[in-house]
Amino acid sequence: RGSVIPKAFRFALLVPVVSFVLLSLEEWAPQWRVREHLSDMSGNNVWNGSTFALLILLGFRVQTAYARFWESTTLLHQMQGEWFESVS
Repeated sequence: RGSVIPKAFRFALLVPVVSFVLLSLEEWAPQWRVREHLSDMSGNNVWNGSTFALLILLGFRVQTAYARFWESTTLLHQMQGEWFESVS
């Protein structure tokens, strides 16, 4: 399975590359946001959208962790019952 660092690095590298491309595009063609109708998107809208996406992803992670916790708790109680049966 290996380390998760290369996979995380690929995702982490995507954001600075996209930011660099957008900033370079802003320098070379200052009116591109107006042409693409992105000039009315404020920082507040971007913040709200990214927060919403982050909360959705975090919700899926918490749900998975919660399911794993209850699966391990069930298996632990099953193992405890089998030990009890083997002794008695």
